[in-house]
Amino acid sequence: MLYKVARKLETAFVSGGAIITISSPVSIGDAILLVTKAIELYNKIKEAPEQIEKINRRMTRLRSYLGHLQDLLNDKDPQSLNKLRPDQAEDLKVIIHDVECDAERVNVLLDRWIHKIGPWGFKLQSKKISDAIYALGSSPEKLDVLAEDLEQHCIDIHRLLEVLIAFGQNVLLKGMRPTSPMPPARRDDYGIIFVEPYNQGRSRIAEAYTRLVREWTIRTGGSWMIKFVRSAGFRLRSQSDCTDILEGLRLGLAWGNKPPYPIAIDALFDNNLFNHPYKTEIKQTTLARSSRGVTKNLFSSFDYIFVFTREHQAQLLRLKEALVNKFGPSAAPEGKGRLLLLGEYGSKQNTAEIFQPDKTDDPRGDRERWNWAASRIKVSFKDFLKREFDWVEPPKGAKQR
Repeated sequence: MLYKVARKLETAFVSGGAIITISSPVSIGDAILLVTKAIELYNKIKEAPEQIEKINRRMTRLRSYLGHLQDLLNDKDPQSLNKLRPDQAEDLKVIIHDVECDAERVNVLLDRWIHKIGPWGFKLQSKKISDAIYALGSSPEKLDVLAEDLEQHCIDIHRLLEVLIAFGQNVLLKGMRPTSPMPPARRDDYGIIFVEPYNQGRSRIAEAYTRLVREWTIRTGGSWMIKFVRSAGFRLRSQSDCTDILEGLRLGLAWGNKPPYPIAIDALFDNNLFNHPYKTEIKQTTLARSSRGVTKNLFSSFDYIFVFTREHQAQLLRLKEALVNKFGPSAAPEGKGRLLLLGEYGSKQNTAEIFQPDKTDDPRGDRERWNWAASRIKVSFKDFLKREFDWVEPPKGAKQR
């Protein structure tokens, strides 16, 4: 109910007699991902003590509150309450940081519980729940404290929503209408990167398709806001300057420096679309570049980081945490490095994941599966452009310069 009321209120805050609107720089997606992972781990447990069941109930409620808050702040409806004042944004940063820390603690605990791993990596033999709790290096009291911390996070987020509602109601009661804010300066320097394990298939299709759409858009008189696009593999050594961190995450590194899969490139280029000279140039450039690894500035240099499966998303979250631990907050500054699942855009499928087709003894079937993967990538990327950048698709048959 609280969430429904909040979405109906106008965006308006009063400061020194003037109404101001300030966008929120806080990212909630990582916290939601960590909380969701913990809930998924709990669902794998057949028998759990009361303390862990209590933690799961808190996590489930926390995910609901975080989802409401994310939808509220991301809502582009001008009549919605989707802005934060600077002090409120700072409060939210603290809350989200604490949520992420405690959610990670829950993930570690549940993972150890599922795999029966005790202190120093020893395999647990006892089948008694009480013995297992202590062997995991915890206790019923510590689990209760963790559950209370999670409950406090729920309360903090709920209170923040109430404060936002109160501000909106205050403006309405005073009969004030928010002035139209000055539109933010239009950026044209966004950087995006597509990441998968080995940088030979889906990521290469997505990178090349981005370049094709760029030419198509600009040559038909449209605006383009992406300055540079890259692709990389998070399990490769080639051109990576953070292999020590990757090795510490035990990702199983390969060397890299290999060409893209020909069947993947054909799935994108072997058709009658984009029949202009730039298509040939982009294809040649794509084939000439070898696979490469990620670098330590992944989360600081790019505005958007796309992956194709939830497993990839989880691995990159681990990498992000490791980079911050080694290099500090500058390795992942606020407002940069949004980690997104590409298939969540424009997808009417049961899953938002875009898996790499397995190679079989049926060449025709292999090609059809790569065609399908390429189609999913194209549909998802165009929907991303429309939703995030208000991109306008050029009219069919529009003349290109």
